[in-house]
Amino acid sequence: NASTIYGNSVSLTANASDNVSVAGVTFYIDGIRIGSEDTSSPYGVTLDSTTKSDGSHTIIAVARDTSNNYATSTAATVTIDNSAPLLTSVTLASNNASTTLAKAGDRVTLTFTSNETISTPTVVFTSGGVVASSTPLITYVSGNTWTASYIPLSSYTDGAIGFTVTATDASGNSSN
Repeated sequence: NASTIYGNSVSLTANASDNVSVAGVTFYIDGIRIGSEDTSSPYGVTLDSTTKSDGSHTIIAVARDTSNNYATSTAATVTIDNSAPLLTSVTLASNNASTTLAKAGDRVTLTFTSNETISTPTVVFTSGGVVASSTPLITYVSGNTWTASYIPLSSYTDGAIGFTVTATDASGNSSN
């Protein structure tokens, strides 16, 4: 209950017992049947959560005995998260007199905010399509905001800076 699930192969299981015999167990998400009735213990089904919308969902299991009596499990509420994080605000500036350009020795700072909590992102800076040879310093600021900065080396070609950010959320969804 209260779990976050994601991916195309989420295993759902249930225990069921009866004084005579359990004929099978059927699983439902938001009232819609998932697969077919499982007629052998351990009872389970695989859910492809990518077919469901992100957000809160209710899952139940319904057991049937050999006399066609039914028992419904307590509902489990889950959150589906299959969406990659989005960068909602991005600024790139240098300490050059023209903050939109950089030369060797200038400090270039990228500040970005994600729409959800992310783990430490990966940032790659480029100049003229070539990956910068130095690793940027990545710093958590607050909330969902991060900065990445680096100083172009002497081999850097003066001009515009390119960058790629790969952000990964707690469910493992990545974007760049």
